[in-house]
Amino acid sequence: MVLAIYGTAGLAKDMFILTQQIELSNAQFWDDIVFINDFDELTTFLNKKVYKFTEFCKEYSAEAIKIVIAVGEPKSRKILYEKIKSNNYKLATLIHPDTYIYDYSTISEGCVISKGTYISMDITMEQNVIIVPPNTGIGHDVTIGAHSVIGGCCEIGGYTNIGSLCYIGGGANIKDKLNIGDKAIIGMGSVVLKDVEKEVIVLGNPARTIKNNETGKVF
Repeated sequence: MVLAIYGTAGLAKDMFILTQQIELSNAQFWDDIVFINDFDELTTFLNKKVYKFTEFCKEYSAEAIKIVIAVGEPKSRKILYEKIKSNNYKLATLIHPDTYIYDYSTISEGCVISKGTYISMDITMEQNVIIVPPNTGIGHDVTIGAHSVIGGCCEIGGYTNIGSLCYIGGGANIKDKLNIGDKAIIGMGSVVLKDVEKEVIVLGNPARTIKNNETGKVF
């Protein structure tokens, strides 16, 4: 099986490192790794071949390859996910060997779980969620909606519901039993003590709403 990493920026480098760490642990091996980039005129990245998606579809059948999305923008993650699925390709789920996942949890396709993540019991992680390295803790009975991005060194309390297309900045702390609305952005280092409405940006300690997320973009 070949693995294609969709993206050629910094997160793609982290993803490539993750694949090497998975292989070193003997958890999974790939016959080859390639990259997909639709915008830059790259032919190689990290000494691996780079394809435009149209070229990639001509080269690889759906049975021969899986794809993982290396983009940190939730809105873009959803667009790429739908493009991949509409062309009948499957997404890879990558889990770092130094990850603690206890029983009764559901990790959906396309999820990426990075080094040092602690996942307690009864977690539901919907499709195409990424947890950026390193060392994030997720309490029991947490739901994370599709295409959301969780930064490194975050702490998410138990019974918390995070909506789809959310972005949780690195070092954020979210109190237990909260609801984080769809497309919410939580700034780096924020301490969230109350529910966050959908499509807003919150920041600070304690976190306060600073404006609406009108564009649906983080960066």
